[in-house]
Amino acid sequence: MKRSTSEKSPVRVALYARSAVGGVETQLDALRAFVRLRRARGADWVIAGTFADAGVMAPNWREALPPELERLIAFTKAGHVDIVLVSRVSRISYTLQGAFGFADLLWCHGAKLVMANNT
Repeated sequence: MKRSTSEKSPVRVALYARSAVGGVETQLDALRAFVRLRRARGADWVIAGTFADAGVMAPNWREALPPELERLIAFTKAGHVDIVLVSRVSRISYTLQGAFGFADLLWCHGAKLVMANNT
């Protein structure tokens, strides 16, 4: 469900971390710090959900998706998310096609993809 632009409710942010070799907690800590920084700079962001797939390779988007990514997609489709925040685009996909496809899916449900650090 897309929210009206006249509403002044907080921006609902979903955090997503994925790693094939662990390290999802480090990613989530960095994402939480990014949200705190945005709030300190005046953004009205609230964490609406946290999703993490540990020990999972990036999805190729033609096969089954990691379980937490599936849950995040359902959460977004249900209208609970305005922004999906990831540390880098490679958390979503190693291909531009996969990343753009995911961003398009979010856009179709009133959300957008934001990368905290794409280096």
